Order: sequence, then structure tokens, then C-alpha cells
Amino acid sequence: MNYQINEGKLTLIDDLIDESINIIKFPARQASLVISRAVLNQDQTEEAYFAWQMAALKRNMKRFLLGERKATILGVETENHKAIAAFETQLQFEQKGVVVHQLLLSAQLPSSMRLLVLTYAQGRPITELDKQFWQSIKTSFVAV
Repeated sequence: MNYQINEGKLTLIDDLIDESINIIKFPARQASLVISRAVLNQDQTEEAYFAWQMAALKRNMKRFLLGERKATILGVETENHKAIAAFETQLQFEQKGVVVHQLLLSAQLPSSMRLLVLTYAQGRPITELDKQFWQSIKTSFVAV
């Protein structure tokens, strides 16, 4: 199997499960985008995975606030590509004395048990400009 990364590709001969994490920093915005992947357990749903992750954050972080979970779309539907149904929420918590503000999207990839999670994070409250940037990230996604 060829495993593609930004720097090149690896040819891997064993089966694998991709639970990798990418961290992209935006210095001018003082923000980051974390892209993580997970595989659901046999009987687990995306919603149950999300609830489990949020419960862990609530347990481990101070001043945890979770916004409403809303349906959204990852990508844009075109003739050649399908958009992916997803859910997003806004949250904040205190970590090591710093209040972290996040926009989080979770999508179960079609016909699979794989999840893709995008987290936009910064150390200041989310503004309308931040939400516009977040929207541009979501609409720029093209599934391969």
C-alpha cells in the first residue's frame, strides 16, 4: 500500500490503520488546525465517539463549555466530488492556565468506520472573521 504524506510516500507491506494527526499552524492568526483520524469500534457510532471525547475533555480540563452540536457539510458537492455530512460545535476550556477556544468538526467517512476530525483552535474568543476562515477550510475539502 502506498501511504501519502506531504513530503513523499511510503510503500507499506502490512495492513494498517491510519490514526494520524496533522497540526497546521497559522502564525498570523495565532491559531492552529488539527486534523485527526480515528476508527470507530464495531458497534460505535460517530455520535457515541463524539460524546466519549467530550466527556474526556470535560473530565480533564477546567472551565469546559460545549456549544450546540449542529449538522454541517465538509466540502462542496460538485460533478466529480461529493460533500460529506458532518457535525460541528464550538467549545472552550482552560488548559495549563490558558483558555482555549475551538471550532470542531467530526465526519464519518462514507461507507466506512473511519472518522475525520478537524479542530480549529486559538487562545482568544472566536470572532466572525474566524468563523469565515473556518468556513473556507470546510468548503475547501475535497475527498479522495
